Amino acid sequence: MGIFMGHHIGNPTYSSEGVNEEIKPTKLLDFDPPYPGTEHVRNWCDCIRNGGQPNANMDFGYMQGIAVLLGDAAYSLGRKVVFERVFYDAAVVQYLVGTAQPVGFG
Repeated sequence: MGIFMGHHIGNPTYSSEGVNEEIKPTKLLDFDPPYPGTEHVRNWCDCIRNGGQPNANMDFGYMQGIAVLLGDAAYSLGRKVVFERVFYDAAVVQYLVGTAQPVGFG
């Protein structure tokens, strides 16, 4: 499947494993993409040396993290979640702190 350092999963596969045996594990890509961490670390070190702004700065990381958390909350709660209201939405706050029960799908 690939390595799970950071967010790189290599060449993802799809299958019907766990449901039935109709779809055998199949890679999505015809090739295994290179691990992106090398370029990320190189860019970060270059910015430290030269005082530049990295490609993936803290603001980008924060926005990406919020999108992932809210996407997970929306899926688990079975409804739309709006970013501006997240801290006023009691069900989302309960989900994010681990006290809510996810909605069952199936």
